[in-house]
Amino acid sequence: MVIVSMTLAFLFMLIRKLITKLRILYRCYKFSKTIKGPNTAELKVNKTSDRLLKWLKSCRQQYGKIFCVWSGTEFAVVITDREDVEMVISNEDIPKKSSIFKKVPNWIGQGLSHDDWGKVRKLSTTEFSFSQIVENNCQTLISNIEDHGYKSPFDIAPIFSKYSLNICCEIALGVKKNSDFVGILRNHFESSEVQGSFMTHEGRKIKAAIKFIHKHTMDIIKAKKGNVTNIDSFIDFLLHAQKNGISLITKNIRDEVHRFILEGQSTMTTILSFAVHLLSMHPEAQQRAYEEITNCEGSKKPYLEAVVKETVRLFPPVPIVSRLLSQDLLIRNMLIPKGAHLEMLSYIANRDFNEFQDPCRFLPERFMSIDSADPIGYSDFKGGLKIWNRQFELRALTSILRNFEVLPVDNFEPEIVFDGTIKSRHGIQVCLKKRVI
Repeated sequence: MVIVSMTLAFLFMLIRKLITKLRILYRCYKFSKTIKGPNTAELKVNKTSDRLLKWLKSCRQQYGKIFCVWSGTEFAVVITDREDVEMVISNEDIPKKSSIFKKVPNWIGQGLSHDDWGKVRKLSTTEFSFSQIVENNCQTLISNIEDHGYKSPFDIAPIFSKYSLNICCEIALGVKKNSDFVGILRNHFESSEVQGSFMTHEGRKIKAAIKFIHKHTMDIIKAKKGNVTNIDSFIDFLLHAQKNGISLITKNIRDEVHRFILEGQSTMTTILSFAVHLLSMHPEAQQRAYEEITNCEGSKKPYLEAVVKETVRLFPPVPIVSRLLSQDLLIRNMLIPKGAHLEMLSYIANRDFNEFQDPCRFLPERFMSIDSADPIGYSDFKGGLKIWNRQFELRALTSILRNFEVLPVDNFEPEIVFDGTIKSRHGIQVCLKKRVI
C-alpha cells in the first residue's frame, strides 16, 4: 500500500510538472504569433558555426531588431538593439542560460548562483597578487612567439590559447602549466567539440578526461578545505568565503573554478588574437600603442585599454549572450512570456549604424573618454573575472609590442565562425619584425 501511494505521488508530481511545462509552451506559442521570425527548418540549416552569425544578421535585416525562432520545444526571442541588450544584461534577476544556438560544454556545470556571488562579495574584497604568475607566463609567451621566427607568416591564435590556459589554471587552482591537468584541458580546447556520445571511442576518452578533471579539482578542494590561510588562488578565495560562514556547495565551487578557466581562456584567446590582427592592419594605432607603453609610467595605459575595448566591440568573445526568463519581461511594449530564451546578439548590436559612426571601422578613440562604457560582449562575465582578464590581456599586448612590430599578411582576412565564442576559421595569420631597442 505504501509503495502504491509513493508511486501515485510520484506520478502526480510528474503530471504537475508536465502541465506547467505545457502551459509555458502554450504562452510562448501564443506570443510567437505576434512577432515575426524564421522557421525551425531555417535554423536547422543555418546552425553551423560558419553560417550562424551571417544568417542571424540577415534575419535582423528581414524581421527587424527583435524576432523569434523555435528550436524544437525551446522558444527564443532574439534581440539585436544595443539599448535592449544592455537593459537585459544589467538585470541580474534574469538567470543565465546556455544558448539554443550553442550549448555549454557538459563538464562545466552550473557554478555559483547570483545570490552566492552577492554573499561572497559582501564578505570580503580580498584580492591576491598574481603579478609574478602573469610576468612568468608573458616571458614564456614571447619565447613561444620567437620560436616561429621572422621569415614567414604563422597562426598566433594557438600561442595565445596556450598562454591563456596556463594563466587561468595557475590562478584558478595554483596548477603549473606542465601538469597533467593542464595537458588534458589543452587537449579539450584543441578538440573541435568537447561534447560527444559516450558510446563512441572518442566519447569514452572525453568521459574519462572529464572524470579526471572533476576528481583533480575536488582533490585540491579537499586538501585545502579548512586550511586556507593565504589567498593565493581563485579557489582559495572561494574556500575562504565558505570557511567564513558563506553557505557555498562544494560542487558549485568546483564548477565555478572550471567556468573561470573555460571563460577566461576562451575570452583572452579571442581578444588577444583579434587585437593583434587589428593592430597589424592599422600601423598608426600600433605605433601609438607602442609609444604609450614605452613612454607611459605606471600601469595605466588608456590607449591600449581602448584598443582592447574596440577589439571587443568588433569581435566580441561572446557574440550571443543568453538568458532564460523566470518571469514575464516587458521590452518595447511586448510582454515576453516566462520560459522564453533571450538570445542577445552583441556581434550585431556593436556594429549598429544607429549607435556608432562608421561602425565597421577600427577606431580605439571611441573608448578614450572617461565615461565610455564597455562594449557588449565583454560584460557577460562576473566583475572579478572581467577585471583580471583585462589585466592579463594588457600585460600580454604590452610584452608583444615591446618586442615585436606586428605586420599584416597579404590577402589574409579572418573568416568568422561561432563555436561558443567567436573565432577565425583559419586562425590569425601574422608576420613579426623584431624591434631594435
